[in-house]
Amino acid sequence: MGSIVSILQNSNESGPDIILDFENAQPIPEEEQLYRYVVEILNRSNAILQSLRQYTGCGDLIRKAISNPSPQTEEEAWVALTPSAVKLKKYYEFSQRIEDIFPRILYILCKGNITENLAKYQATTKKLADLLSFVLQFDDLKMTNPSIQNDFSYYRRLLSRIKNNPNINKQNIPVNDELANRMSLFYAYSTPMFKAVTDATLAFVASVSFSLPILDNYI
Repeated sequence: MGSIVSILQNSNESGPDIILDFENAQPIPEEEQLYRYVVEILNRSNAILQSLRQYTGCGDLIRKAISNPSPQTEEEAWVALTPSAVKLKKYYEFSQRIEDIFPRILYILCKGNITENLAKYQATTKKLADLLSFVLQFDDLKMTNPSIQNDFSYYRRLLSRIKNNPNINKQNIPVNDELANRMSLFYAYSTPMFKAVTDATLAFVASVSFSLPILDNYI
């Protein structure tokens, strides 16, 4: 990915000449299937960002449950945290889709001459830019909302204790222990979406059978 960014940054300097027309870029047959899949993913990105912008924490109920622990206060916190956990699960699952599609985009753009590929597959290049834009916006919103980390930390804390609370419906658990552990690792990073993209890029570099000499300088 570093080599792609480098080429685009140097397009107005002494680097290779490349003309990108993102406004009118249309997928060619070789990239159409991948392009459609990326579009399908991006169609949900605005809803994800809007949901994250509107995310409000459960801080008051969490503080109440911590300062005055009882089955009742824990139940109140759990009821409030359940829909929040559902949202956080959706965000995490969306990151998994991005992590899955990212190496496929890199493959089509990096195999062979990267400069020629960027010019040839302009529709896919545009969608790569859109994906990166989403990643940056998501992480910016996450960094400015500490309630996300606080809510999920207390959700995990309650998750291990609700078995002893007869007032809580054990069937209504949106995120189980195993998934909660994975999500906790995701949200522990200040920029979780960028971390997912970075991991996908490193895995791609390690797995490809063709040489990426320029890319090696950026990892």
